[in-house]
Amino acid sequence: MRCEAVTRRGRPCRREALAGGRVCASHAGRCGARPGNRNALRHGLYSQQLTPEERLALATARAVEGLDEEIAVTRLMILRALRQQNTPPATYVRLVEALCRQLRVQRQLRGGSAEGLAAALGKVLDEVANELGLAP
Repeated sequence: MRCEAVTRRGRPCRREALAGGRVCASHAGRCGARPGNRNALRHGLYSQQLTPEERLALATARAVEGLDEEIAVTRLMILRALRQQNTPPATYVRLVEALCRQLRVQRQLRGGSAEGLAAALGKVLDEVANELGLAP
């Protein structure tokens, strides 16, 4: 027996229906990875830079909505990278680019001006300079 569902293009599905059912596995929602499958998990910036305790804290923070928390975490990661002597320059670049994107989105969401973004970036650079002892 053929699947009775309709494809996204509006045509009848051509796959076989599941035994005793009216639709195929795709239309029954049975395709894809099983719950808990971590085979395709990507390990990005957070998993490379955060300690296990920080990962747990980040998982908790994900439940909280808001860009401000994300910006704060990125700033902390920049400061930690500056404290470590062996941090590759590419890490700084990725972190600063991420912070710039976050500040840009925050400015767009709040309807702020370009001056507000420049002031926020200036504040971050001042904090970094203070951390490195480069401030006047």
